[in-house]
Amino acid sequence: MKRRPKDILAFLLSGVLCGYATWRNLQFVAIVAFVGALCVVYKPTVVRAAEIALDLLGRITQAKYADLEFHVGRDAIGGVLGADAPAWMRAVLSSMTSNHVGLVLAVHKSGDLKVTGGLLKGLRELRSLGLIEHDGPTLGGANQVHLTALGEDVVSHLRGPSMSTQGGST
Repeated sequence: MKRRPKDILAFLLSGVLCGYATWRNLQFVAIVAFVGALCVVYKPTVVRAAEIALDLLGRITQAKYADLEFHVGRDAIGGVLGADAPAWMRAVLSSMTSNHVGLVLAVHKSGDLKVTGGLLKGLRELRSLGLIEHDGPTLGGANQVHLTALGEDVVSHLRGPSMSTQGGST
């Protein structure tokens, strides 16, 4: 397995720091440097474990530590719609996160949203739901995206009757 020069340098620096900390009886620093050296050696495994951990953290809906408890759910989106929302709207929103809703509203506000690398994953998910279309052969090669008719309907139901009449006469 070929190692990059940065990895070799990081391992050597961690090893030297660990040795120095051990010689000076700095146990905590020695442990941290040793763990750093192990992370460099097992870098692919550590990176994959960090990706899995971050993905799991993104899906957490409840967390409790001592007397502190958090609960995050999708109830807020359903509460915005009310009981009279159509079944198709509830079906579409059940597969959307709050980030998706914000992105749909951003596309609506801008008309044609410029495609950037940071938005690509969310835009792909919205395209899979049928909420956006793009101007290129692929989303990665597109310059702009805009809402489909379904996307416009979702926005109009999300905004509600009171918010869709902005700029009316007073």
